[in-house]
Amino acid sequence: MNLLIWMKTMKIYEAKVIRRSKNSKVLYEIRDHESGGCHFAGSGFKTLDLDNLTNSTVIIMQLAGRYCILGGGKMNCENYSEYRAGNLIIKYYNNGNLTVFPFVDGELGVSILNYTDNTIRLQYNSEISIPFQDLPPNYYVVESGEFITIELLLPTTSFSTLAKVPRETIRRWKIEKKLNPLKITSTGRAYYSQDQCSLAKELHDGQSKSIEIIKIFEKKLKELTPGEVVYVTWFKKMIPNYDNSKYSTLRDLLRKLISLNMLERVKKGYYCSPTKGD
Repeated sequence: MNLLIWMKTMKIYEAKVIRRSKNSKVLYEIRDHESGGCHFAGSGFKTLDLDNLTNSTVIIMQLAGRYCILGGGKMNCENYSEYRAGNLIIKYYNNGNLTVFPFVDGELGVSILNYTDNTIRLQYNSEISIPFQDLPPNYYVVESGEFITIELLLPTTSFSTLAKVPRETIRRWKIEKKLNPLKITSTGRAYYSQDQCSLAKELHDGQSKSIEIIKIFEKKLKELTPGEVVYVTWFKKMIPNYDNSKYSTLRDLLRKLISLNMLERVKKGYYCSPTKGD
């Protein structure tokens, strides 16, 4: 299963309103192939008239277990379904993306809300009163000017899988401050944005350079007991994405470490850290 789809908890649905309840909440039936049943939902728009929603089709958003009605009054267009919310027009596309356009002097203004499967990010302005208090720690909320952005973050394990970088490498970069998490909880758990995957891949590719590998070797050699014998394969495992084509590079690096008196050749294919006092 695609990792992004598996991780996604922000979802947009088309639904049919069944009735209004006395506490101003709305009962609706989800009409989506992934889910079904009835739920309660409040309006995500301050200008949405809940009194006129009964038996109408609406578009709703599920965010961390909460359901918000974003608009009603469906009108089918060629590539999208159109909904209204006060002076706003919502366009819901078949790929799950969402855009909202406000009327400005009789003309459509700029888009103020967008949701994409690729980035799992929702952006909206103050016209939409989506509750984001007490969201789980893997959500990142940023308020910038009139816009608010909610982004679903990835824990270290999921992030390392998506970036195709070993988990321990991600954790080491966090300690070395080479790749800082976008969010760290009070318990110390780290979360990363999907946008940081490109940086993680660049760092990982950069480790193949000789100077980076030498630094890795030096650090690991300091952890050895003086005189301890290690195999060539011990060094190979420390080179990211090692293959036989890099053997000449490894050989040159080992020779350099010997010249720096950090290694001693003891047998063919074996090396050891120098014994103190010799």
